[in-house]
Amino acid sequence: MNYLLKFKNILASIAIGVIFVVINFSTYSRNNLQLKKIDSDLEKIKEGKEAILKWNKIRRDYKGLEDVFLIQETMPFKQFVRLKARQFDIKINSLKASFVEKDEYLESPMEVVVTCSYDNFVAFVEALEKRTVEIKRATIKREKKEDEISAELYLVGLVVNNL
Repeated sequence: MNYLLKFKNILASIAIGVIFVVINFSTYSRNNLQLKKIDSDLEKIKEGKEAILKWNKIRRDYKGLEDVFLIQETMPFKQFVRLKARQFDIKINSLKASFVEKDEYLESPMEVVVTCSYDNFVAFVEALEKRTVEIKRATIKREKKEDEISAELYLVGLVVNNL
């Protein structure tokens, strides 16, 4: 035992060193686990950002489709026709719209009776056809010695069908 007392400082240093290594190892393990969790969280954030970017692209594509197609009710279609009529100084005498279900989409037939100049009527029809509106039938009448025409249109607009 006296022999070991000669090396008590060295043994104490070794014991302190071992304790220090054990404490540092547990701290290192805990920090390593936290780093792995942080890496996992960063990966989830990256995936979330990618999902948000994809969602925004899908939303832009949907808005683009919504601009091309009409939405699933007659009111926006009626408003669109009224807006175009106002743009071309056209008086709407009558406007009736309904729905017809198709396999993948809906159609919105509309009957419109308008009074306007012939040039404005042509511009109005061209503006309608830029969207997915098809003119199925048009009847144009002009009274003698009048600048304006009276037109009856039968339109069909495509409508997005939310399945």
